[in-house]
Amino acid sequence: MKEDAVNFLVPPSRDAAVRMLRTVLYADRLRAGRMRPPVGLIKNDIRSLLELERLLAPEPHGLPGLDFAAAAAWVERELGDPELAGLVRREAARDVSYVDRCLGIHTVVALRLAQAREAAGDDPSNGKEA
Repeated sequence: MKEDAVNFLVPPSRDAAVRMLRTVLYADRLRAGRMRPPVGLIKNDIRSLLELERLLAPEPHGLPGLDFAAAAAWVERELGDPELAGLVRREAARDVSYVDRCLGIHTVVALRLAQAREAAGDDPSNGKEA
């Protein structure tokens, strides 16, 4: 998928990148969590593209607990990134396991995070709350 994402994800403008990297208000967070056997779902709400990337990162003792449709809508609405939202939807629709969907979404989110960081440069507002 990464090769496809490179072809589909046009690097964002500096302004779009700064918007993508900000931390959204608590009220605008994406509800998510991490499944940890035997405990169950541990809440881990998402407020930034970086936090989404971290939630989706592979880990040996748990799985992301994420509603893919809600994640795509959040990326589009709160981060203002319809291109990434489209790739999240595409990965979520693949006929593969939940784990493989999470890995595919992680790949495109990590790529977009790297693009946004590069485009934003050293802007002091990166990571600041909106």
